[in-house]
Amino acid sequence: HVSAADRGESYTFAITLAGTRTPNRPLDLGDTGHLIGSIGVTIDSWDFLAAELGYWIGVPWWNKGFATEAASAILKFAFERLRLARIVAWHVEENPASGRVMQKIGMTRQPIPRASEKNGQPIRLVDYLITRDTWSRRRFEKRGKPVRPLPATLTM
Repeated sequence: HVSAADRGESYTFAITLAGTRTPNRPLDLGDTGHLIGSIGVTIDSWDFLAAELGYWIGVPWWNKGFATEAASAILKFAFERLRLARIVAWHVEENPASGRVMQKIGMTRQPIPRASEKNGQPIRLVDYLITRDTWSRRRFEKRGKPVRPLPATLTM
């Protein structure tokens, strides 16, 4: 059985609380902390330089910066390790907090929400985008270093 990560299709990571233990597993030395969410990128099957970002955070940990921290880390992984050129993400219009996470990590809201449906009901989705060049520029500007865009190559 070959995983989606081994095939280069999708990469999913646990979001855990460092320095904590998962309930009912106090002696598990492999325990890396209490699971509070998940985050990942799925490579676009038509454009191998693009991926979609997705995440969830358990309700008790909303509005504490965990999604922003994890999303920042996944962008670094996607742009530096996977050498992707762009990342897209979306949220349901009724969930502006998810959109704020995307804005905090440098993603740009796209101008026109998309129509979709969930459980047979119409909903509107708000799309976001960030390119490797934008991410790199933003990252180096924060550090006060000159901008050095990464070359657009894909190596696996």
